[in-house]
Amino acid sequence: MASTGRYRLSTARATRTWRSTRASTASASSTGRTPASFLESQVNLTRIDIAPAERLDLLLSFAGVPVGQSVMLRDLRSGWDLLEFRVVAPGTGSVPTLSLPAISKLSSPVTTRTFSFDGMSKINGKLFDLNRIDFQVPFGQTERWRFMTNGNAPHPVHVHGASFQVQSRMGGRGTVFPWERGWKDTVLLEDNETVEVLVRFDAFRGNYLIHCHKLEHEDMGMMANFKVV
Repeated sequence: MASTGRYRLSTARATRTWRSTRASTASASSTGRTPASFLESQVNLTRIDIAPAERLDLLLSFAGVPVGQSVMLRDLRSGWDLLEFRVVAPGTGSVPTLSLPAISKLSSPVTTRTFSFDGMSKINGKLFDLNRIDFQVPFGQTERWRFMTNGNAPHPVHVHGASFQVQSRMGGRGTVFPWERGWKDTVLLEDNETVEVLVRFDAFRGNYLIHCHKLEHEDMGMMANFKVV
């Protein structure tokens, strides 16, 4: 095991949200990338919440961990051990400091849309209909999208066709976390939370989806078609 490594967490499971942490405090971690971009700066972390469809790049340092010792990546929600790192050679140094590009911030939204993720099967009270377009979005227009739920979370909200920037989280966990501050296409919505994002569709016109990425919820109809015009 090298003293520092880069690891990509890609969550392809159907429903479970991980709250990942190191079971040994002898290692250090830093985040470098979200699904659609690098962060503007590295952030040292002791735990990460990551939901279905989310991806993260991590830099892990094992410097100072004795040879023969294991470091475990553990899910605090279930108590499960996810991944074991075994240190087989001594290492030195720490997580390197990366030079990361600036992120162009979206601003001045023209309109606000609210999406209520209801129960296990509906968005804004509607079941998904393949042949129905629920709303239209003007090409190149910056909008504020507000995601909310009163229960049956977690809802990993996934938007097709563009990446977005998370602006705020009210209720529930009540904060935008450091690993959510890059461009994203999925954001975790927990019970009684309201999450606001800014989004702009400026690549292609056409039909797209917004949906909960929890497999049983999207299969039951928690999806909506929209059209970029």
